[in-house]
Amino acid sequence: MTSILKVTGFKYPLDVVVRPLDKVASISDSGNLTIPLFQREDEVWTDRQDQELMKSIVKGLKLPTIDSQKFSSGDVHLTNGQQRTVNAIRFLKGKLKIEKPKPATQKFKKDKDYYSKYGGKRFSSLPKDLQKQIKGYSMIFSETVSDDEEEERDYYIRVNTLGTNLNRAEINKAYYFDTAFWKLAHSLSRKYRNFYESFAVLTDRQIGRSIDQLTTEECLVLIQQGAQSSGKLGSYYQQWGNTVPNKNEIVSELEQVFNFIKKVFPTGLARTRFNNPNNFYALVGAIHSNMKVSRKLKNPKTVNNNLTRFMSSVYNGTTAIGSKQYWETLQEGTKSKKHRQDRIRILCSKI
Repeated sequence: MTSILKVTGFKYPLDVVVRPLDKVASISDSGNLTIPLFQREDEVWTDRQDQELMKSIVKGLKLPTIDSQKFSSGDVHLTNGQQRTVNAIRFLKGKLKIEKPKPATQKFKKDKDYYSKYGGKRFSSLPKDLQKQIKGYSMIFSETVSDDEEEERDYYIRVNTLGTNLNRAEINKAYYFDTAFWKLAHSLSRKYRNFYESFAVLTDRQIGRSIDQLTTEECLVLIQQGAQSSGKLGSYYQQWGNTVPNKNEIVSELEQVFNFIKKVFPTGLARTRFNNPNNFYALVGAIHSNMKVSRKLKNPKTVNNNLTRFMSSVYNGTTAIGSKQYWETLQEGTKSKKHRQDRIRILCSKI
């Protein structure tokens, strides 16, 4: 059963809707419960958060209200609370399993009754009366009734900037997801996701928070325009809203740079100083600059030795030429245009 309380006093009608979990899952299965394009695409919750969610549902504890918007088509868009909703449905469908801590652990002792009864079980293995309780678990929606998509997006930004902040990549997505520049970077970030992860450029969690998108955007601008301050990125969404100039050339050059990085560091960047955003940016810029000048780089092994030796001098405080200046740029203004240019120039001389 679904219950509704109508609330007045806002620009658009607002319903407080209580839906049983199995009803929410049914709406999702029908395709009428959807996630807006500007929302995060990937699972960003940790296993610990999944476990706390399941425990709350099993114990019948209240979860935070989910913000949604209902359209005249009948579609319900999740504007806040996506992770709670999606993972509650996954639990109901048996895709999540309650953990089973060892009896000697503090976690088990703290909630002995819960883990003794349900540890190691999925939904289908739980007692029938508990399954019924979980199916009827009340999910509370604060639901705007409107077809105004702009209000939907603006609310998403408001709630996340007033509460848990979105990072810069996620805010950019909300504003610019329909621009040519964002779409190009998005397709390339998907293409290079395995590279970013396996070469330790980014962590799983960073990728889940769209930092792969941001990294790709910065690299595209770097290839096309040279080093820019991180704050300048937003202007390229506007300049390249409909068309990205020299798109094929930029994509090809970025591919060449990444391929050369793979040759220089065949085992990845985890044990180097380049698994740091500022140093990775400088590495991309330096390799690209050298490619533009000579079109032929040194032997990858030689480049590896030169760069490894230099970065060691930077962080160990030795007197290699340029190491002190490089270190100072990391301390003074890591993402300013000037300091980015200085780091790229210094690395160029080492390649």
